[in-house]
Amino acid sequence: MFEKNIANLVQDVNSMQRVFLAIKGNPSPVLSRVLSPLSIFEDQTLKVKKAQRNMSDRETLLAKGNSNRHEAKELT
Repeated sequence: MFEKNIANLVQDVNSMQRVFLAIKGNPSPVLSRVLSPLSIFEDQTLKVKKAQRNMSDRETLLAKGNSNRHEAKELT
């Protein structure tokens, strides 16, 4: 899991949550130190999903703008 691309890890938060829940009870101090920075992935999930939605919305708007321009050109 540590060798995966960060973007993939952020999008697949469920697997990260399963790992944390599996060791939640009593992780060793070393394990806690290693896993601590990884907990930020869950916080980033909403930002990633919002960015993906914004990119999709932008693509839709660009396509609609192109369609409107093409239609206006045909009308003239």
